[in-house]
Amino acid sequence: MAAAILETREVSKRFGGIKALAGVTLSLHPGELLGLIGPNGAGKSTFFNVVAGVYRADSGTVRFRDRDIGSLPPHARCQLGLARTFQLTKPFFSLSVLENVTLGAYYGRKGDGVTLADARAAADEVLHVVGLSAKRDHLASTLTAGERKRLELARALATKPSVLLLDEVIAGLSSGEVGSMMEIIRSLPSTGVGILMVEHVMRAVMAISDRIVVFHQGRVLATDTPAAIANDPEVVSAYLGSSGSAAARSASA
Repeated sequence: MAAAILETREVSKRFGGIKALAGVTLSLHPGELLGLIGPNGAGKSTFFNVVAGVYRADSGTVRFRDRDIGSLPPHARCQLGLARTFQLTKPFFSLSVLENVTLGAYYGRKGDGVTLADARAAADEVLHVVGLSAKRDHLASTLTAGERKRLELARALATKPSVLLLDEVIAGLSSGEVGSMMEIIRSLPSTGVGILMVEHVMRAVMAISDRIVVFHQGRVLATDTPAAIANDPEVVSAYLGSSGSAAARSASA
């Protein structure tokens, strides 16, 4: 297996007297889809924000391409090749779908010699990938909730990331939309991009992840294949429960 493209080592983070992260160590490899699950309050969002640069870790390191990026702001991490989506989508509603993605392509790689024409061409390519080509000239305000999720993914992909952080891109979608989004996400690692995905839709994360990391009380409880995680007694007790475990086993089969 290739060397890890993203690593965290003993990352900890406190908010006052609350220890949100307690020594989190994990790695993501090129072309790997790593699912991150755990109950509410387990530290998933805090970890995501530490990796993305919204928060700085109190201790420990975040390394991207073997470089310590712990002191870099989010935009600098993006320009290095680490992009993210947000659970709550906030497109520029007064701009078209194409214009929204063009901005991601241009500013996400600014300094890399990208022209506006380059960015627009890249945006068109990405819109095809996420299935929004037919809506390219529509205002973002006219999109459905599911289409806005695709637009959010397209804006991140337009930066041409090496690592993509997906924050609940499937949550809130209809059953049909879940299947379509799963197919899109499943296709991305073939391009070499590493994906770290936080998700509560168990059938989705279990079906498309190469490995699963389970967070519990700010720590990594387990890291393994989806099938092994679904049958791990500690994970079942701490998070999945009997019904969740059955769903997870079914999805990972």
